[in-house]
Amino acid sequence: MIPFPPAPQAMPFAACYRGAPLPRRIPLQSQAAIEGEIRTFLSENFPLSASGTVEADQSLVESGVIDSLGVLELVEFLDERYGLQIAEEELVPENLDSIARIVRFVSSKVGADTSAENELDRA
Repeated sequence: MIPFPPAPQAMPFAACYRGAPLPRRIPLQSQAAIEGEIRTFLSENFPLSASGTVEADQSLVESGVIDSLGVLELVEFLDERYGLQIAEEELVPENLDSIARIVRFVSSKVGADTSAENELDRA
């Protein structure tokens, strides 16, 4: 009779993912808080946005606030801040062309608190 080898010891959870980054978690935020962070990012990185006159539903590309490289900077910001992995097919105007659309997109990806009233729901 051939003896079986001993059963392997259970690995700690973190050891299973050694070398692979664990997903970043952010605290649940309201859509208004997300909008504020996006407006701050835009005003710090894009001069036309700094005037504060960008409406929530205004096209950022058509109004000249950002260009195609600006969209890539925005995507990088969303990845760093919210841990979003944005697929190529999600890089469309329906998701990223206005502040309102960006907020809705981010909220849907991170599961933001949508119960609070905010201006985006009224727009």
